[in-house]
Amino acid sequence: MEINLVIAIIGLIGIIVTAVIGPVLLKKMEIQSKKTEEEIKTIESIKISQLVLLWSKIVSDCEKYIEKGYLPFYARVYIKDLYENYEILGGNHGVKSLVEQTFKLPPKLNKE
Repeated sequence: MEINLVIAIIGLIGIIVTAVIGPVLLKKMEIQSKKTEEEIKTIESIKISQLVLLWSKIVSDCEKYIEKGYLPFYARVYIKDLYENYEILGGNHGVKSLVEQTFKLPPKLNKE
């Protein structure tokens, strides 16, 4: 009989603890979920901002060197690095053809 009473008391304590702590934990999980959603939005916003900046720099540099008529080695490496990071972030807004066109330029200006 005493064992049954102890088991019943332990069960009752478990129910009470669950009833009290359950809503607190649920609220905490909801707050964490909201923070996670906000963090995801922030990360996505940063990603888009980086894409825009990379796109702008790639286009600007490519147009500059196309106008000059040559592409020095250091600039080729720099543009390649920019473009690789642009692609990693998901960029694909027609920049590839501009980069390819720029890479066809000679490394030095031919002065005849």
